[in-house]
Parts: sequence; C-alpha cells; structure tokens
Amino acid sequence: MISEFPNAHITSVGQFVSYLERHCRLDGLVFRGQREDRPLAPKISRLQPRDMTRADLERVMVNEFQRTAPPHLDIVPASTVEWLAVAQNYGMATRLLDWTYNPLAALWFAVAGKPGQGDGVVWILQSRDLEDMGQDEDPLAIDRVKIVRPRHIVGRIVSQLGLFTIHPVVGDDVTPIDLIPEHGRSLRKLTIARDTFAEMRWVLDRCGVNASSIYPGLDGLCSHLQWAHTIDQEEEPADEYPSSSRRAG
Repeated sequence: MISEFPNAHITSVGQFVSYLERHCRLDGLVFRGQREDRPLAPKISRLQPRDMTRADLERVMVNEFQRTAPPHLDIVPASTVEWLAVAQNYGMATRLLDWTYNPLAALWFAVAGKPGQGDGVVWILQSRDLEDMGQDEDPLAIDRVKIVRPRHIVGRIVSQLGLFTIHPVVGDDVTPIDLIPEHGRSLRKLTIARDTFAEMRWVLDRCGVNASSIYPGLDGLCSHLQWAHTIDQEEEPADEYPSSSRRAG
C-alpha cells in the first residue's frame, strides 16, 4: 500500500529516481509537483469572487469559455469535463487539480521556478483508490473527489501525461484532498530541498525534461531558450552551469 511508502527528503534527481525504483512499483500511481507545500486543492479555491460563490463563479467562467473559445481550438470539446480540462490547461481556475503519470514531469513542476519560503513537494497518489468520473456525470455537480482521464485533445495533456482529480465545490467550500481522512491512505508526500532546485533543473534538462518538452509550442520553447542561455539567481557559483552545457532545443 502507498501508505507504507517511507517519507523522504529529496536532494537530487538521482535520489528521486532511486526512491521510485525502490518503492513505486504499484500500478496506478500518479504524481504532482508543487514549488511549495500547500494543500491539495484546485485553483478555484484560491479565487475571491465578486458578489457570488466560487461554485457560481466557476459556472459563469465555464459558460463564457464555451461561448468564446471555439475559434482558438483545433478540436472542440465534447463534454463539460473536456471544456474544464482545456480551460485548466490554459490557466483558468477550475475544480480540476493536475496530476501526471510521469514522475520526472512532477519533479520538474516542483523545481521549475524560484524556491518559495520552504521546500518543494512531490505528491504521490494511488489513483486506483478513487472512482473515475462517469462520462454522463455533470462535473459541476459531483459530491466527492474523483479521477478524470480526459481525451488527448490538448497537446499539453499528451506531453505531460496528464490527468486530473476533480473536486466538489459547494458554495465557497472546496476541501483539499489531503485533508479528507478517507483519502489519506492513498497519498504520500516527498519534500524537495529548496536549495537544490537549480541543480535539479539542469539534470532534468539533460534527461529531456524542461519547459519546451512540458509545454509544447512557442511559449514553452521561448521559456526554455531563455533559461538555457541565462544564469538562475539561485545558481552559485555563477559559472557552475554555463549555457553551452545546456540543451537549447
């Protein structure tokens, strides 16, 4: 059981991979990286609506997204949950929480930016302990956390090997999954040392995991090129990872 996995404080990509080799042989494991240790709640829980509840705000945004987004889409979503997945992947706050089947992608998300006040984290979830959301269910009316495995209609879902947990939103109440007792046995959290972020970004890039691979398209490519040819503020000494040693595409 995942609850039997040991806690670990990760200080290198090699240590992270060794942990996976020793302990993560179960089927159905998915991963989520976070720059800071914060509750496992979707982005909608952090918005402050104007004159409405969070549940009402989400429905308003989804309805407007469905009305205005089609000219920008190659494939039109076939269901409300697909609309949520597309909106989520382009930055809109929804009741979806991102996970990935790729543990190195999760680690990249944890270390991709400048560290926060504390260490980063990588969460491990045994997804088989949660029910998959049915095709005919209304995702805006669910009453418990479920798994969403969307069609591959957005390139980022494909490149990130992505899936989601979907969370109930009742008025303004959105309970983080890690605070729901019945789901505690399905989760494990690894801490990622904040002073190793820059080193891990460099090693992950050598493994082909970077902004360009995670975010296919010009925005990801430009982000990667900028990183590849500049020095991160956390890097000490300044010439430890010269740009010539990084992959630039």
